[in-house]
Amino acid sequence: MAHEISNGKSKYWIFKFNDKDWNDFDKQELGEVFSSAVNNHRQLSNCVGDIVFWYRTDSKKGLKKAIYFLTQIMSEPKENDEFHAGWSIELRVVKMLIDNPLVLEECGFKDLIEKINKMQMGGSTYNLELDEKPEKLMQLVIANENVILDKFEKVVVDKKDLKLLNEIKEKNINEGKMFNPFLDMNLIRHEVRHLSFITNLLNPYGTHHQGTQFLQNFISILGDYESQENNQYLKDFCSCDNIQVFSEKAIFNTGKDLDDEKGRIDIWIENNDYIIAIEGKTETVDSKNQLAKYDKFLQKQGKPYLLIYLTMEGEEPENSYPKNLKLMDFERDVLDFISISLELNMPLKIKETLIEYQNSLITYLNKFNATWTYDLDIINEIIKDKESFEKYEKIKDLYYHDTKQFKFTVVEDVANNFEKAKARVELGVFAEINDAIADTLAKKGFNFNDDLSDILYDDGEIGIYNDIKTIYNARKNRVRYENQGDEKVILLFSKDEKLVVGLSSNGEGLHFVSVKTNKDLQILNEISIELLTSNEFYSSKISNFLDEKYMADKVEFCKTKILEALNL
Repeated sequence: MAHEISNGKSKYWIFKFNDKDWNDFDKQELGEVFSSAVNNHRQLSNCVGDIVFWYRTDSKKGLKKAIYFLTQIMSEPKENDEFHAGWSIELRVVKMLIDNPLVLEECGFKDLIEKINKMQMGGSTYNLELDEKPEKLMQLVIANENVILDKFEKVVVDKKDLKLLNEIKEKNINEGKMFNPFLDMNLIRHEVRHLSFITNLLNPYGTHHQGTQFLQNFISILGDYESQENNQYLKDFCSCDNIQVFSEKAIFNTGKDLDDEKGRIDIWIENNDYIIAIEGKTETVDSKNQLAKYDKFLQKQGKPYLLIYLTMEGEEPENSYPKNLKLMDFERDVLDFISISLELNMPLKIKETLIEYQNSLITYLNKFNATWTYDLDIINEIIKDKESFEKYEKIKDLYYHDTKQFKFTVVEDVANNFEKAKARVELGVFAEINDAIADTLAKKGFNFNDDLSDILYDDGEIGIYNDIKTIYNARKNRVRYENQGDEKVILLFSKDEKLVVGLSSNGEGLHFVSVKTNKDLQILNEISIELLTSNEFYSSKISNFLDEKYMADKVEFCKTKILEALNL
């Protein structure tokens, strides 16, 4: 991959750090993803894919001033209050030179380092110029890496392992899980196209030719809301022959408050007696007076009506809105509508299309990768047991030593999912401890609190992958010293509103926590007891939990300490 561009700046950066900033940087592993604060977020915009050389500026603990590892920028800068600079980016470790760091002064880059050091804080994140020979620097890094690799036995990938991985991938391909036109065309995010698809489903005369059965299911979802349970117009809606469904219904208002305001209502459903008007939002929000002018137009139609605001998670409008507005969401309402519609008799092609739409909506709402079901299969293969984990860890490292050779192969798929596999192991620790204490806590009146917990243990693959994602995101924020301990994953049980207990995992380890409050929710007593140290969850040690005896011993240890703390 070429990393140079034509405007004088390259796709290479030097980030400086020292022992105070990051004293345990050497605990990282290839492929590890972490978040790091950035002071110059504007300069780092549009830099995804760029390479960062990490240069240590002090020589404490006998270490040289040198480049010790490389990362690739994985995200755009994003606002992040947990970091001192208020902004952070995500990076992935792609080269490790801990055992053979690159001393720049010894290989022709002395002037560059002097220049950067003179910039002081301005040189903490420095974008290399083309004439500063960043490609040569990259070649020197690879040479130093090869010296390290030559000291170890060469990793050879067993063809049986690759065959198994390819079979897993082939199975997902044959089941159609790797292809989804709704995601490929960005239809879910594209508001007009997305709502046009729903309009066509609701239209009795739509291209599906299934009459009112989809509309009837949608109206049944509306009727389930308490505010609409006595709405006879909804109950009788599909009994009328004169049903009209439009997308982008044009409106026009005149008056003192909303003079000459035009607009378009996304979905318009009408029969002789009633109107259902839906304004939908996927990635935008309502504009000023938008819903008010729609309501005014509806009032002039001479019929009872229902005005609906449809968003991804049922958010309230940003601007003022009429009191009679009904909130709906894709997360529950639309997914429920699709689920019950899939139970209907219909042509196979229509059913397959609805399944693809359902899968794409689930993927989008949960912010999953498009290939998340395949990813989960790879993760499950990696963590099958400790031997499997260590085997695939070597395959993952092999990818980062030669990314060109393994691009678009199952080796790359292992590398891309390995950090999530570690998160899956950590999730397993939570699950085992939860299983060990749940019955005892339940007998004492404690119930799982899903409102306060980060891990929800929802049934099925979606719930598991969501919990993996939660822990994976938390682990990214634990690597840098500057953010050590801030990112928590919690699992809580509450006896009543005044007592909450549970597990809290962060950069300082796994703790049992107990918080007691008064009726005004002021904290009266708070305790935190260490169960497992942070070392247990480091990348180099986390595979120990895949050993059944090791896991059982740790879980029993944690259970004992928790029950002692609760005097149970």
